[in-house]
Amino acid sequence: SEQLPPLTRYLADVLDQSCASGEGSWGMGFYQNGDVLLKKQPLLRPQSFQALIRTDRIHSSVLVVHHKTLAGEPYKYEQSHPFRYRGYVFAHEGVIPGFTAIQPEILDYIPGFIRSNIRGRTDSEHLFHLLLAFLRDAGQLENRLVPQEAVIDALRSTFALVRSLCTQHGATDDPTTNLVLTNGEFLVAVRRGFVMHYRRVDSFRLPKDGRDESRELPFIEYRNSHAVVIGSRLQGLDDSWTELEDGGILFVDGQGECSVGRL
Repeated sequence: SEQLPPLTRYLADVLDQSCASGEGSWGMGFYQNGDVLLKKQPLLRPQSFQALIRTDRIHSSVLVVHHKTLAGEPYKYEQSHPFRYRGYVFAHEGVIPGFTAIQPEILDYIPGFIRSNIRGRTDSEHLFHLLLAFLRDAGQLENRLVPQEAVIDALRSTFALVRSLCTQHGATDDPTTNLVLTNGEFLVAVRRGFVMHYRRVDSFRLPKDGRDESRELPFIEYRNSHAVVIGSRLQGLDDSWTELEDGGILFVDGQGECSVGRL
């Protein structure tokens, strides 16, 4: 958590290009002092990642950031990412085709005490709560240390049900559903549609003054960071980033160890 501000400075070129590329909305979710905190607001003009997020004020082992272009739609807090349920934070990029037609059936699968947390009408928020319902069916909703297999099984069940409902209602396109889910103890990312990359950062260095490593300046070394950075449609990447294949699942445990699976 202490290395979050320097890490975002180290990756500023990628983050600035990818997270604040235009007008729309942005939001973030993180964990601080045992609480889940969300911050969301409209984005009226392009701004740098550092100016938006102010990571110097955040002391969290997990940070979820979401940027969305509104395309003429009015900003609504309840429609904006990330979404939260108890200790879970979720963000999604994509579209469920024909969502209006299948929304009632999705709601039927979600227990009332989980369904009551839905505030908006987006396919993203319903997808999140459907995933929580499958975790609850597995007896893992209240478990902070959810086994990796249980998380992946819940994801597979969620995607299978959504695809089935879409097909039943005549949708010919597959859902595009890049997503991330975390409870602060693990983070899982799924690529289904848009390109997604990740990078493990175990150590890095920054000049004491400025960010240009080509200058002959004293450096500050940051070691044992064990950080994993994941992003959908990131820009300006070099070969230190790994592309997650379509249909891939990236699971990151509490120690920053990564494993890759398939839906």
